[in-house]
Amino acid sequence: MKGTADPSFGHFEAYGMLRFMHDRVSHDGGGKSHTAVAGGGGGGMIIPIVKKKFDFEASGMMGYGIGRYGTSNLPDTTTNKNGSPAPLPEAQTLVGLIGHPTKAIDIYAYGGMEEILKRSSYSVDGTPYGYGNAQYNVAGCNIEYSSLGCTANIRRVAQGTVGIWWRYSQGDYGTLALGAQFSHTDVIGFSGVGGPKPHTDDNMAFLSIRYMPFQ
Repeated sequence: MKGTADPSFGHFEAYGMLRFMHDRVSHDGGGKSHTAVAGGGGGGMIIPIVKKKFDFEASGMMGYGIGRYGTSNLPDTTTNKNGSPAPLPEAQTLVGLIGHPTKAIDIYAYGGMEEILKRSSYSVDGTPYGYGNAQYNVAGCNIEYSSLGCTANIRRVAQGTVGIWWRYSQGDYGTLALGAQFSHTDVIGFSGVGGPKPHTDDNMAFLSIRYMPFQ
């Protein structure tokens, strides 16, 4: 469900969702089905700081089992000791600034993060299971081509990006736009045993040409 409002000073949204996660644990001659309730809620806004020149944007959501609804597609659920679904708690947030110095140019900067808020794990006879178990082996996670082993579960993905769109040509048959973008992405895992907390990052640069017919 979602509700929106458009007063004179911006656009605002509030939304929520409800999910039902099912699985079945089978054995010879029978089995048992399980259902877990999950979902979350959040909101968003776009506020014109300077009318037609400078906008502020923010959105976010928090809940259980909402990973697939984020850009990073973090996991929704793991399992409990009896095999039933255990929805993972997660928070997602995004903030941005968008400038329109001319009618043909848009400049933007965004920062966002998605995070599994806590571990959901257990051990049986000394063997670790679940998501983010503190007993998982992470000895080789930060060593390229390591033979030490790495059982890492992602805890947080964060990214900052800046870019520009220039509508180079506009006419009766459409718009030709040129774009450039740079982003830095940071990924960190839950800590375990045998090594430091798993971590990696990446820088990316993009150039784009976009044709939009009759726009």
